[in-house]
Amino acid sequence: MKNLVLILILSGVAHFAWNKVTEEKPDWFLDFVADSILFDSTVNINLSADPGWTENQLVQQFDHLYLVCQNESSDLGDRVCWTRISSLNGVPAKDIAFFFRDDRYRFLRVTFDVEKHRDLKSYLDDNFRYVGISPGSKEKVGQELGVWKTLKSTLATYVEAPRGEDEVMLTWSVY
Repeated sequence: MKNLVLILILSGVAHFAWNKVTEEKPDWFLDFVADSILFDSTVNINLSADPGWTENQLVQQFDHLYLVCQNESSDLGDRVCWTRISSLNGVPAKDIAFFFRDDRYRFLRVTFDVEKHRDLKSYLDDNFRYVGISPGSKEKVGQELGVWKTLKSTLATYVEAPRGEDEVMLTWSVY
């Protein structure tokens, strides 16, 4: 009986916190949500289309995720919404960040364990048109970036799994 009461209390707290998109969400709670089998933290996105999201539309579309949205001025945008995830389009992943400028989606960054680099590249090769290595990428990021194209977007990740690193990133920008 005590276990049932504890589960109900934790579920109530998680549900309340889940529905409040604030800048103060603690990392330990994000880790709990991503690692918990109680929550669906998978993300499926049509990377061939322009989603045209506003921040509110993103939060509504991915209401099963525990998104943290905050101001973050950079070349990528003026706001970011991020969370821990378990997978992106079937490829095991760690976290995802959506960048916005003037309340419009601009850029996506997804982080994967380096051991999943081969799975990520297979997914990209199977679903998108590889166009080659990004010129000057080795000088900018220390490694060559492969580029895949769709009719409306560009995806990029390392050509080879980075040595001495524990993560690899995928970027998605819509034009």
